[in-house]
Amino acid sequence: MSATLEISPDIVEQIIVYLRKWHAVEATTSQNDGSNDTDDVHDNLEMHSTRVDRADLEGVYTSLNDSQKEDISALVLIGMEEESELDAARERIKREEGLSLDDLLEMPMSSEYLASALSRIEQADQSNVVRLHTPAQSKQP
Repeated sequence: MSATLEISPDIVEQIIVYLRKWHAVEATTSQNDGSNDTDDVHDNLEMHSTRVDRADLEGVYTSLNDSQKEDISALVLIGMEEESELDAARERIKREEGLSLDDLLEMPMSSEYLASALSRIEQADQSNVVRLHTPAQSKQP
């Protein structure tokens, strides 16, 4: 993965946090068995907090430019192990439709896919730095 991201890893991490919050609340609210009025009130409070989290996530996502949104989609493909290289994932996103915010919200593992891909890219960047320094060190007497 020699290509570099157009989006800051810090922004990707922020999106990961919001997606995890969304999916944690979504999982809780979707398990309502309607057993009593107290459960319904509790679920309504959780749904309200979901809307707040969505607004925060929408704010971050809509501030991204097209290249950065493509990188989010590409990272998901890498995290899903459908692509292994950032450039290949980007090309695929250009041929196919990228992921919308709704797609990310409907995909329970989207935050994990992003985290996995970001980790892989950061590890590849670190090993490239090591490889750049290794030949110079081996030439020393």
